[in-house]
Amino acid sequence: MTAKRRVLLLIDRLEDGGAERQFCELVRGLARAGRHDFTVGIVERRPGFYEWAIEGLGVPIVRFGRDGRLRPHALRALVRELRKNHYELIHAWKPLACDYALLAGRWCGIPIVLSSIRNAADHDWKHRLRTRLHARFADRLVANSRAGFDRFRTMHPHFVVIRNGVDAGRFEIGAERRAKARGALPGAPGDRLVVMAASFTEKKDHATLLEAFARVAATRPDLRLVLAGRGPRQPAIQERAAALGLAARVHFPGFVQASEDLLANAIVSILVTDARRHREGISNSLVESMALGVPVVATAGGGTDELVEDGVSGLLVPSGDVAAAAAALARLLDDAALRERLAAAARRRVAEAFGLERFLREHLDLYESVLAAALDGALASLSLLFSFR
Repeated sequence: MTAKRRVLLLIDRLEDGGAERQFCELVRGLARAGRHDFTVGIVERRPGFYEWAIEGLGVPIVRFGRDGRLRPHALRALVRELRKNHYELIHAWKPLACDYALLAGRWCGIPIVLSSIRNAADHDWKHRLRTRLHARFADRLVANSRAGFDRFRTMHPHFVVIRNGVDAGRFEIGAERRAKARGALPGAPGDRLVVMAASFTEKKDHATLLEAFARVAATRPDLRLVLAGRGPRQPAIQERAAALGLAARVHFPGFVQASEDLLANAIVSILVTDARRHREGISNSLVESMALGVPVVATAGGGTDELVEDGVSGLLVPSGDVAAAAAALARLLDDAALRERLAAAARRRVAEAFGLERFLREHLDLYESVLAAALDGALASLSLLFSFR
């Protein structure tokens, strides 16, 4: 029987984000597969929302830092952990954890996998420099979309694309559960809900969505907009909704843990982003909406183009184009046959390319290739050493 290899999975903090959710899916999958002996490492000491998702799995959790900065004491603690428990591979998610993994992994001489690219582009020179350092020194650099590597001139051999995975079982929601969830949502039972599930940051373009919704809602009194999520720009967006006369028709439920229950009751799921600041990788909310059979509207570009085929599995609109977003919304709201056709194609797309088993298998294959390459390198070094005797 082959001995299990020791792997450390490292992340900044298990807050309520898409990358964190995918990290938890990977942890659960690895626990189920049982092919590696692994530990979860968390850089920050503050508890995060998604820690509940790995509780009860019997997976050890270790913490190294106090805050979201690169600290010498936390780096020393990580190095001690790697040496004490003889890890053979470190796989880090999110930029800060990747910084720690790169330094500690190189110090200890173990292979490094970095999943630091979750977006297609960020217009921030510090982030670009950081990503290039990760690309230069990691054994494998992972992105969740092919567009994530567009920032580089060449698709290097150690670049790997592993798209998000979703558990199809989460999205088999019966009529009773759907009705119960609808009772907790705003508006009358017959009202139609447009939902955007996204953090309130400058990367997401809630302002354009509000303008588009105002145009569409003017002639559709049964329409409501639900903006689920948290973030620093939420107060400004609430003020803008009130200024547009939409205070009673736009709802802010905060972060929704059971996002599938919210999305299952949407007539349209929408994701509008600001291409001047950001391009999406693979959006969890879009993948989940499509898996549920909810028609989607999204800003074109980046990894979204790899997920949504315009007019086939959803509708794509240009960044910042209020008229286009309003037209796409109106088109879906008024055409039930179109909604059904897009929803069916979207379900097929997710089942074919974004399944959870595929996501886990590609990670396991990645680990095997990195560990095998490390062994080959060690054997080559030994051979070179003995050739000088």
